[in-house]
Amino acid sequence: MDSKQPGRKANLKQYRPVGGKWQFVPVVRMNGKPRPELVLIGGKPERSKGGTFYLEWREDGKRKTRPVGTTPREALNAWQLQTSIFSGAVEPPEEPIRALVPRVDCAPDLRACHWFPPGAMRHSRQ
Repeated sequence: MDSKQPGRKANLKQYRPVGGKWQFVPVVRMNGKPRPELVLIGGKPERSKGGTFYLEWREDGKRKTRPVGTTPREALNAWQLQTSIFSGAVEPPEEPIRALVPRVDCAPDLRACHWFPPGAMRHSRQ
């Protein structure tokens, strides 16, 4: 993949309940930059509350989508990193970037302070 191709872009969307159904909704863009605190529902901007943000782009003719977090800040950071990779300002990582999830196989009081990539802690308990 040539990361310096002109015209490559990444889009942000949010997976959230809309009218009782879970749907992907686009994040509002202002001056070419996403504003993850706002999403478009029925053509009208609304506050983004609840749900998970996803980053979407095309690579080798295929659509790629990955979760990037649940907060607007996480979503914006992921979008900025991906667009920097596309522009060539940042080298792409050797291993794909994945969203972090809380580690839940430890004591409940430690759950909030241990973070690992999804699937990293797939060991059986003895």
